[in-house]
Amino acid sequence: MKKLRITFVILFYLVFMLNFRAISQTSDFDLKAGFSVPEMFHIGSAYHFNNNLRIEIKLGSNFVPDDINNTATLIYGWHFGKTSAKSERKPWSLNYSYSIMYRNNSHREGYLSYFSLYVSRDFFITKKWFLQPEFGPSIPAFDNTFIKDHHYGGYNLSFIIKFGFNVGYKL
Repeated sequence: MKKLRITFVILFYLVFMLNFRAISQTSDFDLKAGFSVPEMFHIGSAYHFNNNLRIEIKLGSNFVPDDINNTATLIYGWHFGKTSAKSERKPWSLNYSYSIMYRNNSHREGYLSYFSLYVSRDFFITKKWFLQPEFGPSIPAFDNTFIKDHHYGGYNLSFIIKFGFNVGYKL
């Protein structure tokens, strides 16, 4: 489990430190809304910079009053592949994310977090609107949840499958 976490951290730094240049593109923003595991229903914004790099923030919730489950996710992405005909950027992206969640319901309370390394693709419907499915592994970074009145040691999953679907608008 420790080796898997170390591998994710090393991959993140390799992608982050390498300066990928592909096409001449100005900086732009995206607005996104969608559903994914582990972030649930979310909205967010992405900033595209340095030709084909992206940093993104998502805020999510399950929207159930008695079962609070809120998330915040920071994503770093690298676009690759052939440039889309409907957009001046590359449609495929390799993404590295960190999600932190707060959970509070009738029997469990606390924080947990995930590291994710996943692939996504932008399917442009028009020049501004696009659909974005995403898929890849997520590993739990920590699980500090409590079953009311005693500590819950968490679960020992080596990874879970991250999948999701977003609808985006390019500003």
